[in-house]
Amino acid sequence: QLNGFIITLGTYTILLGFQYRLVKTFTIDKYPASLPAFGKKEFIGFPYILVIAIITAILLSLFFSRTIMGRRVLATGGNPLAARLSGVSNNRSVFIAHTLSGFLIGVASVITIASLPGINRSIGGDWLLASFAAPIIGGVLMSGGTIAIYGTVIAAGVVRLVDIARAQYSLDPSIVSLSVGVVTLSTVALSEWRRRRTERQNEGIKATK
Repeated sequence: QLNGFIITLGTYTILLGFQYRLVKTFTIDKYPASLPAFGKKEFIGFPYILVIAIITAILLSLFFSRTIMGRRVLATGGNPLAARLSGVSNNRSVFIAHTLSGFLIGVASVITIASLPGINRSIGGDWLLASFAAPIIGGVLMSGGTIAIYGTVIAAGVVRLVDIARAQYSLDPSIVSLSVGVVTLSTVALSEWRRRRTERQNEGIKATK
């Protein structure tokens, strides 16, 4: 029952320190040959790693839309008090949410390593902003209770295309980061404005009745 964001940030910093200590400046490429071979395989012209990412997104969407546990997790995120009064265990929902997050990170790690010839301590360092930007741009509410799996996938693809364009056309990384940051903050501000407008409209309707 601690602040999840602070705990995640603190744990991330600790693990980053271990990563620097273990890897240092070396590039690690001595993992089983089957892993990079898997990253090169294709299914009907589509890379396996892309197929896995799509299947993961579909399963995640079905979990939240079709299962009782998924809806309970969303209920806890939307209104913990109402969820508790409805018989939902908020502690269990939070635990499942963090466990699911860890599982998704594991899947992402495996397909990332499979797609690269080697990894070093800098891998993933520039993904922090993108990991927030993609869900926010895709339509996920930071306040909780609402998800947008397919919107997040599309937004992540757009962010990735921007990153590829930066490398291909030698764009200034600071300009790209600035643009993504501005879009993210603008999306958050727009979502908050819509939420407040909806609340005012609902209050006006109640007052009229």
